[in-house]
Amino acid sequence: MICARPSIGSTDASNNPKSIIEEFYKEYLNSKKNQKTLKPSLAFSKSLKDLVSRNSQLCHQKAPTDICGWGADEDVYLETQEVDPQLNYDNSGFKIFEIEPENIRVTFNVYPSVKDTGDHYYLKNILFLMLKEAGAWVVDDIYYDGTAKSSVRQRLSSEMSTFQRAAPTNVTLGILEDKAGEAGENAHTYSVRVVFEKVGSAWRSLEVQCQDIVCLSKAPTQFPARTEWSVTFNGKVIGRILGKMPPAFRAYNQMGQQEISTPLAKVPTRGRRSIEFAGWSDRAVHRPLVAYTGSGFKSADHWKSFNPPSTTVARLKTAFRKKFPAVSNCNNEYDTSSKPFNYSNDDIEISKTYSSTRSWAIARVTLKGYRCDGPIDLPFEGHWFRLSPQGEIAYLDYGLSLVDTGDYDNDGVDELIFAIDRYDLGGYLLFTGNFDKRSSFSFGYH
Repeated sequence: MICARPSIGSTDASNNPKSIIEEFYKEYLNSKKNQKTLKPSLAFSKSLKDLVSRNSQLCHQKAPTDICGWGADEDVYLETQEVDPQLNYDNSGFKIFEIEPENIRVTFNVYPSVKDTGDHYYLKNILFLMLKEAGAWVVDDIYYDGTAKSSVRQRLSSEMSTFQRAAPTNVTLGILEDKAGEAGENAHTYSVRVVFEKVGSAWRSLEVQCQDIVCLSKAPTQFPARTEWSVTFNGKVIGRILGKMPPAFRAYNQMGQQEISTPLAKVPTRGRRSIEFAGWSDRAVHRPLVAYTGSGFKSADHWKSFNPPSTTVARLKTAFRKKFPAVSNCNNEYDTSSKPFNYSNDDIEISKTYSSTRSWAIARVTLKGYRCDGPIDLPFEGHWFRLSPQGEIAYLDYGLSLVDTGDYDNDGVDELIFAIDRYDLGGYLLFTGNFDKRSSFSFGYH
């Protein structure tokens, strides 16, 4: 347990993350010599405080007498159990670096009286991820050894997952879909497609692959027969519905769809109907909504759309060029053969961008100007990239539209769910654990 006086943060526009961290460590390191001094602390983001609180509650329930939880076995600001009795700011060799305006790295020695033997055991390298919340700069995560693999969030989530594995809790995800009928604009029905399940620490797809009508007639037995769903959108529960599995599926694109027994007037929707999530149909539908069977739903990372700076746009376009160095195109739709297409950066469009409070970001990058007849060639599809808090860019996938994000399993990290929209292929793609893992539920139309 860390006893601390009010946290150090700033609403003063003249201050910045670097000065806040530097001021904190000057006081904190100088307080180590005098154990009676009330120690300073740093202000944390709402989502990080929520994660610490959930971790503390779980530790109290599952391991009340064990070492468990935030700061239970080490000094969280020094990442150590051993501290030089004479440690202070001056002899620690403290250095601070602004990697980016929101990313502050510090290095220091927690035991300067011991001669370094070459293993740098007492030399610490800590990265603070900061964000501005309610007008104040706050800490959203702390990377020990400067990497996301050993961060406060990762350690707390891992500890929570250990207890959850000991007593597995099932969480099932479904997608509330608007189905446009053939009779006219008002002929709409709704269903919930049962797509993913988490048991213990592992997410898995509930996809069933069928090649004939016999398989389709038996496939409903592979899904829950009746489910009470909480429907979510943008970090909140917006309604509750009841779904029942039909006795048989009549088409491949019905795979996993439960019929809604809730009155139509009580089925939640968001926004106007459009063709964004229409799939192979050309009829406008409401956007899909994520439904789940867990409890205590919230968003841990609070993903929002944002306008990336010009430097990020340039780096995304460079990443797209590395992915597609050679592209072909036609002169017009009547051209029977494509030719090498030397596209410029102006032909590359950044059409969708989202960022989280933990400094992760995703972007959809599209090459404009496809002129051939028939299905769109791969480079001209919408391609998604992710950007880590350290600025690393990695390719995710193509032919996707973001449905929603949320911490559906209460592990402190949001899951991201995309709708798949490709040639003769629909479905959903789930990213978990900071994009470390993915699960896919797909179906064909023919």
